[in-house]
Amino acid sequence: MKKVNLAVVVLCLTLGLGVAVAFAQGHVTLSLAEQGMSQRFPVEFDHAIHLAKMGDDSCKDCHHGRHGDQVNYQPGDEEKRCSDCHKAADEGGMPGVMHAFHKNCEGCHARERAGHKQSGPVACGECHVRK
Repeated sequence: MKKVNLAVVVLCLTLGLGVAVAFAQGHVTLSLAEQGMSQRFPVEFDHAIHLAKMGDDSCKDCHHGRHGDQVNYQPGDEEKRCSDCHKAADEGGMPGVMHAFHKNCEGCHARERAGHKQSGPVACGECHVRK
């Protein structure tokens, strides 16, 4: 019985940490103004909505775990800004920051829709909304 209780406590703590990380991040405003590329309105991104749909272990889907050993992001790690690596323009095999955002966000939303799943926006004005 003690092992079951311990397992439940560990599970709750693990899930709680994931939720805490998500809510600590909360809403993030994505803007390319720093790179002089603010042609459209900034995008409001909500970590909690994405984690609720994708699960607590999905951080690496956006934070570069999908690139194998190139970037080894783990939940709780100090995050770098996308623009630390993704510059204003495409460079070599590295997409520029705008292309990286679009490929990541819009690409995922389009794949979800293609699989007949509810998904986020794919049209410019659905993400870049005037406030």
